[in-house]
Amino acid sequence: MIEKTGEHIKDVDYLYDHSQNCTILAHNILFVNYVDPKSGKYYPLDFRRFKKESQCASEEVDFKKQTELFREFVG
Repeated sequence: MIEKTGEHIKDVDYLYDHSQNCTILAHNILFVNYVDPKSGKYYPLDFRRFKKESQCASEEVDFKKQTELFREFVG
């Protein structure tokens, strides 16, 4: 999470934070982690950044739903 300082931050949008029950400015990132069965430690393997459809339209890039981004991991 980050605090808004008045400057434009690329790819940041308002998202609902369920742990704090409020809307925050943040990146919406999907992670794939490996969990070591012995130690229980998490190791990030890859990620995809989700962008809202309106943001993709303004940047003229293809919009992908979160389920489509997840399928890229397992496909």
